[in-house]
Amino acid sequence: MKHLALLLVAFSASVCLFTSCTKTTTPPDDKHLTKKEILVQKPWQVDELIHNIGGINTQYIRGGINTTGIDYNLLRFVFKADGTGSHTDQFGNTYSLTWKFLTAAEQDLELTVNLPTTTTYQWNLVEIADSTLHATVKIKDKSGDILESFRMTQVK
Repeated sequence: MKHLALLLVAFSASVCLFTSCTKTTTPPDDKHLTKKEILVQKPWQVDELIHNIGGINTQYIRGGINTTGIDYNLLRFVFKADGTGSHTDQFGNTYSLTWKFLTAAEQDLELTVNLPTTTTYQWNLVEIADSTLHATVKIKDKSGDILESFRMTQVK
């Protein structure tokens, strides 16, 4: 009987030890940012770009090859939550812009840049995730249509 009583006391003590020392866990952060929230977080820079001008492809990769003839290192886009922002061109000139998603799925974006002549672009096939943005745009040019496909990354 004494042996059973000691066993019960030992069992009760171990239950108290394990139940009173609970581990505090932090619930995982399940908040997924929307495309707009990611877009307006930080400035964006071109990471890779492919041009097709008159059937001729050229390419730019930040820190790598550049067969486009344009230095994209200074080029930046800043998007603000109110639909405004700024664009810095390849020469370091900064212009105001407005932007908006054209579809509920946020896969098409209209971008109006107040260059010396106000110019509106429609970015298609827009994909925004984590810290990257992919899009394709058709640009009307006096020498013909230019098709650009690009990836931008957030400036850290």
